[in-house]
Amino acid sequence: MFASIKSATILGVHGIVIRVEVHTSSGFPGYTVVGMPDTAMRESKERIRAAMISSDAGWPATRMTINLAPANVRKSGTGSELAILIGLLCTATPEDKRLKVQRFENAGVIGELGLDGTIRPVSGTIARVLALRNSGVEEVFVPVANAYEASLVGDIKVFPIKSVQGLIACLTQGEPWPDIVPSQHTLNEVQSSGDYSEISGQPLGCEAMMLLAAGGHHTLLMGSPGIGKTMLAERLPSILPPLTDDESHEITAIASILEGRVDKLLTRRPFRHTHHSASAPAMVGGGSTFAVPGEVTRAHKGVLFLDELSEFTNTALDVLRQPLETGTVTISRAQFSTSLPAEFTLLGCSNPCPCAKPREKCICSDVIRQRYLRKLSGPLLDRFDIRLELFRSPYVEGPTHTSTEMSARITQAIERQHARNADVGVVYNARLNSMQLAQVVPLSRSVEMFFRERVEKREISGRGATAIWRVARTLADLDDTADITELHMSRACDFREEIA
Repeated sequence: MFASIKSATILGVHGIVIRVEVHTSSGFPGYTVVGMPDTAMRESKERIRAAMISSDAGWPATRMTINLAPANVRKSGTGSELAILIGLLCTATPEDKRLKVQRFENAGVIGELGLDGTIRPVSGTIARVLALRNSGVEEVFVPVANAYEASLVGDIKVFPIKSVQGLIACLTQGEPWPDIVPSQHTLNEVQSSGDYSEISGQPLGCEAMMLLAAGGHHTLLMGSPGIGKTMLAERLPSILPPLTDDESHEITAIASILEGRVDKLLTRRPFRHTHHSASAPAMVGGGSTFAVPGEVTRAHKGVLFLDELSEFTNTALDVLRQPLETGTVTISRAQFSTSLPAEFTLLGCSNPCPCAKPREKCICSDVIRQRYLRKLSGPLLDRFDIRLELFRSPYVEGPTHTSTEMSARITQAIERQHARNADVGVVYNARLNSMQLAQVVPLSRSVEMFFRERVEKREISGRGATAIWRVARTLADLDDTADITELHMSRACDFREEIA
């Protein structure tokens, strides 16, 4: 007999729908799993056997073959054990105890088995349920501990399961399904450490943070210690726009995989503050048998903050160049190859020299300063749309911005971007390439001539010119103006200083 049950596995940080095909036939009793299972999946036989015996379902004395389709995708973890067991209950048990396979034609099954027949929770439930829902599944059977998490997805009916015996009783005897109980596991979202009204004397720094939040521009802040670089960065979560519904599901799915389970849909953008001792694999991810996400994936749809940027190793910084450009990270190993999402905004802060004193008191020679800044490779520096050196301002003693006022302008700018950039499928100005800029952000003749003169005079690269154009558009969006003016273009040029 044959049964096909839908389930899902995790590949990287994505849920992948798989079909658990169970075939039973007469012959010498045996149990075989094919379809690129990992060690945990191959070991499932003993857990499934013990769970069936403990649940009074018996262990079939038949030839059992389990195929995990598609066969070219590596399956990992124990999340499909319940699907295998249900397949056996539909094909290999006596007819009076057999489950009807038709009941699972439009349903997905997720769960790990205990030896006593209990159904144990699995990690990455939201990612799995999202994949099943997107494939057309309307119902999902999950462990009771994962039921609340699965219900956060919406548009799919969730059936909680405590045990194999409970599942059989609910399906064959009409017993009520267990209640969906909110999770007791608490996942803390990133919180702002303050308000921009607490910062005095850095109006340009606050403007740069607004540009980053409104347009998604990669930003580098230079300046001596104590000038306010880290304070500006740490208050960034207070002005970051909230996640959209699709982004919220995507970020929550990643958190579900990394944290084990979640208790709510995340609404705040990630803000990762990474220490300068981080290695290249810690940055972009790695792993020998399966992909382990790095900081760039954990910061997906949010901000990756690298303080003391010049203290990071060259290797750790240079591996950021691909994800900054493409928004993905590809990890290739002998046993697997996968792509992880890494669409983040990079915020870096650095001292201008080793002594880290104000420029008028600096004891470093020009050669030492250049050698220190040379740790930041030219290709990496070129990917920062905004490069700004901060100084102490004796003329401004009080705060110049508040998070509330900045958030209002950012929200307005993002709404304008959404309406204008929808035709090219891009949300933020920082993601527009030169062709898309010419299409959706044309320049008037006078502004274009002014732009070309500034670019040629400073000998700016093509990538740098595109960055200035994008920043100018975000400045115009923050000012709620339809066209880029010469003032916007001039200010955008000022936000891209020559660092080295």
